[in-house]
Amino acid sequence: MEEHAPIQIVKADARQWIVDHFDSAFYRRQLREAGVDPLPQRALRHYLEEGWIAGFDPSPRFSTELYLALHEEARAAGCAPLEYHASIGRFHGAEVPPSDRSVGPGIASVETMMSELRELFDDEYYREQLPLPIDDDLLEHYLQSGWRQGLNPSKSFETQYYLETNPDVAESGVNPLLHFVRHGRTEGRRTSCPPSDQVQVEQPLDASVATSAPIVEALPEGDPVAAFFDPAYYAAQLDALPDGVSLFRHFMDSGWRQRLDPSPTFSTAYYLETNPEVAAAGINPFLHWVNYGRHEKRPAVPYHRQPDFTPLVSVIVPNFNHARFLEQRLCSIFEQTYRHVELIVLDDASTDDSREVIDRLLERCPFPHRTVFNAVGTGSPFRQWQRGLAMAEGALVWICESDDFADSRFLEHLVPGFADLSVKMALGRIEFCRADGEPRSGMGGFRDGAEAGIWDRPVTRPAAQWFRSAFAKRNIVTNVGGCVFRNQQVPEALWDRAAQFRIAGDWFLYIHLLGSGKLSYSPEAISYFRQHEANTSARNFDKLYYYDECWEVQKEIRRYWRVDQEAGNRFTEDLAYQYRHFALDRDHGPFEDRFTLESLNAPSDRMPHVAVGFLGFETGGGELFPLLLANEYARQGMMVSLIAANLTDRNDDMVARLDPRVPVYSRDDLFPAGPAALLDRAGIDVIHSHSVLIENLFFERGGMLKQPYVVSMHGSHNLPGGALDRLLFRSLRNVSYWVYTAEKNLDVFAGIPLDRSRFVKMANGMPRDERDAPFTRTSLGIGEDATVFTFIARGIQRKGWRASVEAFKLLKERHPDCEMHLLMIGEGRFAERSAEIAAGDPNIHFLGYQSCINGIYRMSDCALVPTRFEGESFPLCVIQALQEGCPVLGNDVGEIRSMLTSDKGVAGAVTVNMRDTGGFIRLVADTMEQFLDPAFRATARSLTAEVADRFSMEACAAAYRHLYEQAIAMAQ
Repeated sequence: MEEHAPIQIVKADARQWIVDHFDSAFYRRQLREAGVDPLPQRALRHYLEEGWIAGFDPSPRFSTELYLALHEEARAAGCAPLEYHASIGRFHGAEVPPSDRSVGPGIASVETMMSELRELFDDEYYREQLPLPIDDDLLEHYLQSGWRQGLNPSKSFETQYYLETNPDVAESGVNPLLHFVRHGRTEGRRTSCPPSDQVQVEQPLDASVATSAPIVEALPEGDPVAAFFDPAYYAAQLDALPDGVSLFRHFMDSGWRQRLDPSPTFSTAYYLETNPEVAAAGINPFLHWVNYGRHEKRPAVPYHRQPDFTPLVSVIVPNFNHARFLEQRLCSIFEQTYRHVELIVLDDASTDDSREVIDRLLERCPFPHRTVFNAVGTGSPFRQWQRGLAMAEGALVWICESDDFADSRFLEHLVPGFADLSVKMALGRIEFCRADGEPRSGMGGFRDGAEAGIWDRPVTRPAAQWFRSAFAKRNIVTNVGGCVFRNQQVPEALWDRAAQFRIAGDWFLYIHLLGSGKLSYSPEAISYFRQHEANTSARNFDKLYYYDECWEVQKEIRRYWRVDQEAGNRFTEDLAYQYRHFALDRDHGPFEDRFTLESLNAPSDRMPHVAVGFLGFETGGGELFPLLLANEYARQGMMVSLIAANLTDRNDDMVARLDPRVPVYSRDDLFPAGPAALLDRAGIDVIHSHSVLIENLFFERGGMLKQPYVVSMHGSHNLPGGALDRLLFRSLRNVSYWVYTAEKNLDVFAGIPLDRSRFVKMANGMPRDERDAPFTRTSLGIGEDATVFTFIARGIQRKGWRASVEAFKLLKERHPDCEMHLLMIGEGRFAERSAEIAAGDPNIHFLGYQSCINGIYRMSDCALVPTRFEGESFPLCVIQALQEGCPVLGNDVGEIRSMLTSDKGVAGAVTVNMRDTGGFIRLVADTMEQFLDPAFRATARSLTAEVADRFSMEACAAAYRHLYEQAIAMAQ
């Protein structure tokens, strides 16, 4: 019931109301059932400071989670909903839903629940039922009042039917759609009156039926779980069709327990393995994924399970005087069963008839091919490798020495492993052969000397694990033709250093080609390393440079990775044995005088391995910035990796922007051993997270990390509701530094005593993208003198889609003789809705998702950023516009005003933020009107360069590196 608000709300009055409506016994019972130990001495204080964040209810008559779901203002307030209601809500008649649970919900449950509600809600269907149009959010309208008017949220959900068939819900006064999302769906409650049931009698499956007649099953209507179920796929896993029960019900009751899969896009066993809390609770994993997991970006299948993964492989054959071996070499490439190949043959001024042999053999080459014949020899095989990599167009590279050869299924066995974005190199089983090509023994013992007992089965490990032992003891890639690696940029300085080696340059290069990624070994991929009189590998054991170079490689390994003492001792013992065996001590003195293990293991400035955590390859500034930061670190030569919360949903353009030197680990790598085990295996020294979902992966199950942990807050911690439950407090114990770009990022910590020295305000940075837009003004029919406004955003609510279109239409009405155009860049539900509002206006161009943002701003006169998004803090599109000299019209949220402002003025214009949508649209139109004046645009444009300089990626990366160093020093 609405209470009459006093002229001034006295805090003491609100406090007394809170005390009167708080049930301490009820609250403590929830804490006990949730396993909170010890119980807090002051229950009310616990609720107001942290309990509401965990989703606990203050009394049987007040549901924290439901109140937040119903009232957007309460979500935005950042305080306990009971406190909000006492101070504001009760005076506005805010509905108070009763508690329907005794324990707190899961991570970010309010956010998850709102996502589910929006997915079930049909805006257009609901709008058609309204007698008059409204400006408010339609879902909010339904949750607060529409359901009481008997309106339906979608065609498949009938409000009245749900209330009539569920009297317990009607009596509780809970919104029926909310009840369905929280309880009714898992309890199997219907959402609409079913049509006449058509029950199909299922017969045992026999071969003739299975192959001639498709499986047809009437799935339960209105059940979102059933909507993801594939009856035919499920039936194919059964020996016989179930008797007397539908395929769907069979899976839901027992099939999942047998680890059967409900569809090709959901793996029951995988989901249970990567979500141990679901397995421990005995929950149907498919049900959990539909209701919660998919909204929380939990993958349903391993993302790298890609049967159609066929990247181009660039095969490089460097040759020098190996005419007699070329036929076997090239034919072993021609016969590869993996066919997506290009061939590059390089001859380094051979003096035999190599070139004639190459030309003759290439006449029957089944692949696209190119040749380069040097008139003057380079004198280094690595210069030929460098030349080949510069020519390679494939995503993968296979360097095939011209005197060696491989099994025809070599690539077939190694290429699929690269679907895992963390794999940087794949290694096959390398075997010796005689000069005539006959296999010979010897390599098995060499491999076992590096690490015994692992080489008869596939092994995939991070670089840190390999270099900790096996790859530090011996060069396990004894011949480059036995491996495939990702095509990547190798700095000129590394090629120069490699060229200085006579024997160990390949081992040196492998350190950098593998980087911080994984090496995947497959014993089925066989290649042969020919031993003959001209082979250089076996003619160097009596040369001092062999030992000096091996020692230099050991130092290089230790620049990046820790090496086990046993591995270091074994390497030194083996090298010392060879040194004495080939009598180098007679001319060069004792081995111990020249090479000391103490100097090798002496403390050095080992470069830290930084893991940058992000949501994944989805569009948005919070995803793009960490990707570009990792790219910058790779350019600087750091060991850097990405850790992604979700790799199932990937935007191809975002993936294409990743530097191939950066491996991407996934949430799969955290299971089953947990985060600490991954950090140890991958040799990660510091974690830098850019998404609350990374905190969820690392801290959801508790535990402390040894490694420093830095968080950059881009807005994911401030989504509606601000409910991070216990995760926030687990994070606070582990996080070394919290980096924020806008003061509003700190709202999530309201009421929590904090160590302010651990909070650092820092601007984002962006490298300038020099690619051109895929279209021009001319191709879009835009005149040279026209004013072009450009809006770029994700297609989500409150980013400014509607405001941009309606403000532009209003501006056109005011200035019908002035040519102006609006470019709308992005995709999603609100992009589609704004296209309907545009109603086919030829001057409004909906261009979908685009990746060349800088190029689009170069052809624009004004970057339109009228965002009112709750989590907005430091939009990267503003930086991109400023880099191109494009003035910005932004709204005063987050740091937009400070981003645009210098001592000389504003590089554009900033509107006052307001909730009234109609008033805001008029304000945006008024401000856009200024940009029609060329003089105003010229002044604003003149200020863009000065403010843009503040956002260089180099400066941003340097600031973060300094922070990592501080965090590492603090941890030590």
